[in-house]
Parts: sequence; structure tokens; C-alpha cells
Amino acid sequence: MSHITLDEARELLQALCEDDPALTDLRLPVYLPTELEMKLIEGLGRSTHLVSLSLQDSSTPSDSLFKALTENTYITSLDLTETFLNPSGGAHVATLLRENRSLQKIDVQQNNLCSEGGCLIMEALQTNATLTTLDISLNDLKDDGGAAAARMLRINTTLTHLDLSYNGITDVSAQLLSAALLQNTSLTHLNLYANRIENDGVVSLAKMLTHNSTLVRLDLGVSTMTSEGATALTAAIGANCALRELCLIDVGLRNLDAIGLANALKTNTNLTLLDLERNHIAEAVLSFIDALKVNTTLVTLDVTHYSRHFAEELDALLSDPRRAAQAAGEADTKPAICIPLAQ
Repeated sequence: MSHITLDEARELLQALCEDDPALTDLRLPVYLPTELEMKLIEGLGRSTHLVSLSLQDSSTPSDSLFKALTENTYITSLDLTETFLNPSGGAHVATLLRENRSLQKIDVQQNNLCSEGGCLIMEALQTNATLTTLDISLNDLKDDGGAAAARMLRINTTLTHLDLSYNGITDVSAQLLSAALLQNTSLTHLNLYANRIENDGVVSLAKMLTHNSTLVRLDLGVSTMTSEGATALTAAIGANCALRELCLIDVGLRNLDAIGLANALKTNTNLTLLDLERNHIAEAVLSFIDALKVNTTLVTLDVTHYSRHFAEELDALLSDPRRAAQAAGEADTKPAICIPLAQ
């Protein structure tokens, strides 16, 4: 995010204090001295039009600012990315989520919350009935934080998007999350990219997919799976689970694993996106071509380093307008293919 000057911030905050109806989205990517933070607090108490506030790359909010945010009844989206919250700031965010009834989206990524701060936020969400989107990636939550997320998902009925990427979560948390998602009926998007999930966690999540009818996007990129994990995912896709988007970037898929996934597409009518980037599966491309002659719903396939001939053939199949029209009700979906061609 591009930084602004203090004078520019001062002008924006003056407009906020005057309740400028045109100021609905405020971004303050600048260190706020006490004077300007007090101006922001004043503005939060006066504005009836501001609905989105971003303090990304700004200074750590003071106790007084957190209190003003908690009492505000208009803001629905709050971005606190890289504001040096640390675990103590996580406690303030937890209080905010317990008491505020307007916030629908919050981003607290890259704040060194650790498991302590993460657990407090997840506990607060057990009673929160308004938040739909939480990005808590890059916070070193580890398995204590992952377990807290699982406990929250057993109770919370509002959250739809949860980003837990880059948090050091292992199979222990993946299995707990899987069990929670057998009960949860609200979460639609789960991002577990670049954690420490290995085969047991992948198998557990795959088995969950055959019973969960709500989750539509799952990102397991940079997990480590064997053929057992790939087989479990293949079974879920073949059983036509509700999932629409599956991301398996750099998970160590082999050609036989990928061929199994391709064959599963022949019976699947829900999946619209399959991301297999950075897997060495060149010999499986013909299987995907064969599958796409039967499958009519997949509109995005991300594979790597195939010849121009194969890329063009896949592109032609995915670009068929009839495919996009039939893609699980997404009649206006634009077909896409991401195939870096071999040099």
C-alpha cells in the first residue's frame, strides 16, 4: 500500500470529523502521531458514513482508538495488517469482536499475534454473530491457535471466510478443523496455504469434504502429501463433493496422482477451479484433456510447463462458452487457464 503524507492524512481526518458523506472508505497507511490519532478517534465518533477503515502499515492502535472502534456502529470492514499488534493487541481485537455489532470483515494478518493472541480472537468469535471474514494469516498461531479455530467453528454460525495461511499449523490442527467442519454449516472458504500440514491432515480434510455441503473453496497449497492423500482427495472429487475450488500448489503430486484427479473430474459436476501449479505432472496432461471432454463445469485449470500444443488444446476445451454456462450455476463465469508454456 502506498504511504501518504501527514498533511494528506490530516485533510482526510478533517473530512471524517465533518462527516463528509463522500468519505466512506478511509485508508491511512502512515504513522499517526498522537495528534492525528486523536483526530481519528474524534472522527469515528462523528462520522455516520464511513464503512471501511484501513490502518495497514500504520502505527499500533492505542487503547483509546480500540475503544472508539469498539463503540463505532457504522464500520463494517477494518484492516489492521502489519500494525504491530502482538499478543496484547490480540486481546484488544478480541474485545472489539465481543462488543462490536457492525463489523463484518477484519484483517489482522502479519501482526505476530502468536498462539496467545490468536486464541483470544477465536474465543471471542464463539459469541460474535456479525463477522463473516477473518484474515489472520502470517501470525505464528501454531497448533494452539489452530485448535482454538476448530473450537470456534463448532460454535460460530456466521463466519464464511477464514484465512489461516502461514501459521505453522500441523496435522493435529488439520484433523481438528476437519472434525469441526463436519458440524459447521456456514464456512465457505478456508485457506490453509503454506502451513506444516502433511499426509494425515490432508486425508482428514479430504474425508471431511465428502460430508460437508457448505465449503466451496479449500487451499492446501504447499502441504506435503503422498499418494494416500491424493487418493483421498480424488475420492472426494469423484464423489462430487460440494467443493468448487481446490488449490494444490506445490504439494508434491506425482503423475499417477494427477491422473487419478483427472479421472475424478469425469464424474464431478461442481468443481470450477483446480490449481495444480508447481507439481511435476507433465505426463498427466493427456488425462486432463480426456477428462475435459466429459466434464462440463471446470473453467479454470492451473498447470505448469506443457507444450504449446497441449496448452492450446486445453485452452480450447476450457474456453467453450457452453462450459462456462453450465459451471455450477455460474453462467457469467469467464473461462480461464493458467499454463506457463515451456520455453
